[in-house]
Amino acid sequence: MMHIRVISALTAATLLTLVSYAQAQSIPPEGELHVTYTTTAVPASKPMEIGDGKQHMQVNLIMTRSNDQGNPILNKMAGCCQLTRLIGRRDAWLLHLHRCR
Repeated sequence: MMHIRVISALTAATLLTLVSYAQAQSIPPEGELHVTYTTTAVPASKPMEIGDGKQHMQVNLIMTRSNDQGNPILNKMAGCCQLTRLIGRRDAWLLHLHRCR
């Protein structure tokens, strides 16, 4: 067992010495940031009955971000949000679940 630990430690040390340092662009430490967010909703389907008067509805949003100043921060980025709606009996309650990436 000790033999395996020693080999694992040596392997980890060897791998860490082979890792090169990342080179990143310099970012101003402070200043204004102007970002435009655009969202387009994919047409939602009709709510689906899931029993006991409850309904399930899925809504997808396609999103983009662009930096108005041309900086690389939050520029030309795309994303997607999925919104799940669970609607209770006769609109007694409404539950929203979000997942964005």
